[in-house]
Formats: sequence, C-alpha cells, structure tokens
Amino acid sequence: MSNFPSQSFDDGALIFSAGDVASHLYFIQSGTVEMLNAQGVVFAEVAQGQTFGEAAILFGGIRAASIRA
Repeated sequence: MSNFPSQSFDDGALIFSAGDVASHLYFIQSGTVEMLNAQGVVFAEVAQGQTFGEAAILFGGIRAASIRA
C-alpha cells in the first residue's frame, strides 16, 4: 500500500458526511468504520481489508452515507 497516501482517524471522528462530494475512496489497513444513515443510525460496519467510498466515485460523485471511525 506504499503507493497510496495514508490517513489516520481518531475513534468517533467523522470521515465524511452523506451529501458530500466524493473525491476519494478508502482502504482500511486497520480498525473499523461505521456507516450511518441520514438519521445517524449505524447500518453497517466496514473492517480491515475492506474499502468504502467507492460507490460515490463510480456512480455520481455524492456520498450516500456518513462514515465514522
């Protein structure tokens, strides 16, 4: 993964919000993130080795969910 920039987020940090314009997709090297709906309810968890944010990159450019570390 050395060809990709690395970012770290504190627990509970909001990585992006639903409605944001997408500019990146993310690959989780360690830890987990939570996916939240418009009401702030967690509906999924994404873990080490998985990606998130790709749907907005591929299909329209607007984030459909919020992501919290």
